[in-house]
Amino acid sequence: MIKFNITIPKKFTGKDGVEKKFWNNVGKITMFEANGEKEMGLKLEMFMFPDTPFYVFLDKPKTATGQAVYSQMVDSSNNAVNNATGATGASSGASSGVDDIDPEDIPF
Repeated sequence: MIKFNITIPKKFTGKDGVEKKFWNNVGKITMFEANGEKEMGLKLEMFMFPDTPFYVFLDKPKTATGQAVYSQMVDSSNNAVNNATGATGASSGASSGVDDIDPEDIPF
């Protein structure tokens, strides 16, 4: 199980005149890893909807072409989990989006 915070940046100008960012925590995502019985799944909790968990699962396609896309998405999500946890595994060549994050925008 891997947990993520959902945050939104709020820019403001401090008393010293310097623009700053405040990261407001608005929810959590919990990723449940696949095992022999269940596929990978996500639980989304938004603080604006207390006591209302949202469960997110990949939509399985009904066509052969859709199945290929689905397999690529699963490989990509597994690579993202491996990158987040430091685990190693076979790479599908899909980008996890990690390079698109500006390190200055990380709130910790």
